[in-house]
Amino acid sequence: FKQKTAYEISLGLVGSEMCIRDSFKRLDSDALFFTFYYGRDRLKLLAANELHASSWRFHKILGTWFARLDRPKIINEKEEFETGSVIYFDNNIVVNPSDSSSSGWCQRSKSDFTSRYADFL
Repeated sequence: FKQKTAYEISLGLVGSEMCIRDSFKRLDSDALFFTFYYGRDRLKLLAANELHASSWRFHKILGTWFARLDRPKIINEKEEFETGSVIYFDNNIVVNPSDSSSSGWCQRSKSDFTSRYADFL
């Protein structure tokens, strides 16, 4: 039995990290949202990177992800905001106790949403 060197071990770790990153590229947005909200730290970061690569932006104050639906109607570079139609991920699952129906955990749209650039990561 030959013991591996630190270099050989690090090569294996880099390779497995690349496999994990590649597998995240194949996940759909629901899987990425689930991983972001319920995964462990490293997985959250990988999910966030993939969402960001797909034009989603995380709103720091509202704690959810937004994406433009089309070009903004208003862009105010001086005040650093824009207004337009967006989709956002509703991560709040609400269960109705009377009939066990639920709402949330879906993408919703909103028109005339004002996005302040400082509020996004």
